[in-house]
Amino acid sequence: MARPKGSTNKVSEDNKVVEDNLKNVSEIETSDVKSITENITEKVTKAKTDGVTKVVKKVFDDEDLVPVATFVGGLTRFTNPIAPFERYVWGKFGDIEQVRFGALKGLKQRRSSAFKEMLYVLDDSVIQELGLQHTYSKIGKLEDLVNILDKDLSESIAYIENASKEIKSVLIEIMTNKLERKEPIDVFKLKALGEKLEMDWNLDD
Repeated sequence: MARPKGSTNKVSEDNKVVEDNLKNVSEIETSDVKSITENITEKVTKAKTDGVTKVVKKVFDDEDLVPVATFVGGLTRFTNPIAPFERYVWGKFGDIEQVRFGALKGLKQRRSSAFKEMLYVLDDSVIQELGLQHTYSKIGKLEDLVNILDKDLSESIAYIENASKEIKSVLIEIMTNKLERKEPIDVFKLKALGEKLEMDWNLDD
């Protein structure tokens, strides 16, 4: 069938219009995508550069010395489970010894319970490196143990109620030692804490 005269030109013109429209749409979409991408990139970059605090992780060497305290009474001994020739001794509650980071790492791998039963690392960076945050969050700060009787009664009771079995044993030992040394003690407070610890010091005698 013959096409009407001029129809070929009309089709060509229509095709050109469609192509131009597609080109315009493509350019708009590409421009929008580029703009959105640049905006996101700018925000992410700004967030990275304007961060509140830039944390630089400290790298520890096995030979680095770390202050470690004991929170149990009497003699405390620790032998590196990986190197048995390496030993540390604490004489009494609250004593501090310098322990090799490598030894603490070995203890964490072989006997991690030691950190909740007797040893308290006094370096926050090491606590983080060894992953002891959760363990020590249950114990609280070492000074809370030492000064349990100096706190407000409600604070002391709240501390005891949240303490682990091991920490409660330590608290009983601390208070017993204070009594044996005849240190000045608030008897009313000691009785109240004794009830929470299920401990009777026969204070009425």
